[in-house]
Amino acid sequence: MEQKIIYYNATMKDVANAAGVSTATVSRALTKPDQVSVKTRQKVEQAASKTGYDAYYLTKNIKSSKPKTIFVAIPDITNPICPDIISGIEQVAAEQGYMVLIGDCKHYQKQQYTLIDIFISQRIDGIVLLNSDIPFSLTNRKPKDFPPIVVANEFVPEFKLATINIDNLTYSFNAINYLQKLGHKYIACITGPETFLSCQYRLQGYMQAIQRAGNKVQQEYIINSDFSYQGGAEGIKKLFTLPKPPSAIFCHNDIMAIGAIWQAKRMGLTLPRDLSIIGFGNLNFAQYSEPALTTIEQPRFEIGRQAMLLLLAKIQGHEIDKNAKLLDCHLIIRDSVCPPKD
Repeated sequence: MEQKIIYYNATMKDVANAAGVSTATVSRALTKPDQVSVKTRQKVEQAASKTGYDAYYLTKNIKSSKPKTIFVAIPDITNPICPDIISGIEQVAAEQGYMVLIGDCKHYQKQQYTLIDIFISQRIDGIVLLNSDIPFSLTNRKPKDFPPIVVANEFVPEFKLATINIDNLTYSFNAINYLQKLGHKYIACITGPETFLSCQYRLQGYMQAIQRAGNKVQQEYIINSDFSYQGGAEGIKKLFTLPKPPSAIFCHNDIMAIGAIWQAKRMGLTLPRDLSIIGFGNLNFAQYSEPALTTIEQPRFEIGRQAMLLLLAKIQGHEIDKNAKLLDCHLIIRDSVCPPKD
């Protein structure tokens, strides 16, 4: 008598392995049985029964009752930029009768096959990525294996996905140019993660503004960091060990800027007289810092709303421009910046 193998939380990959076929074949056999041979369908159904996958699958994927669902992949659920973007997505999704599922990419890397199973089995209608570090493999797969995908607030140029974002380079350039017009010559930059293309553009904007003013970019004024409060605080410590500390600092996000303000005060600096600081994002708490933070406003809600509208257009089969759509930003001038004291 054949021993039955027991699987817990069986996935489509388990069924594919048991049947000796691909996950795509499993998907077709279970959702579109007319597209596979009788022999293959029987083999898949037997494997599904053997692994315990069929009961779960069939209760979740009855096509007539399947809810319209969008998956939003976010870089970090603790990142404060995410709620506003998700709110914009949710507004449009609710109006159009879609349910939104949210996944934290920090933890999905270890569950790649589970995600691929969900996507291939068509349990979701579309994907919005808020992250350039894609939590599943698009390489060596056919486009038809995935539902429509759009990117919000980041760039994934290697896959030419439709994107809603801002012009990070131009608005970073404008922020540095504003400091230069106030008279600042020694301007530092505390960057976000190097793997984020948006941070690469922000750094380019900083460097181009320095060079456009006829100055040389000083590498010791560029501190690589991680978008955290501690990263901003540590950046200040490093910059103020230099023989000539900066008179102004551009931080790639508001969180690092607040960390920098906190550390500068602990070191006895008076802001903005001794040090001007500009952030990026205009998070809700930025106006309540002391001093109130000058920052670049990021239209997070509108980014989410536009991304969902773009995804709906793709779902409906419309031709989509693969070039990124860039939304307008503004420099919000508050109290953390003033002309240099000397």
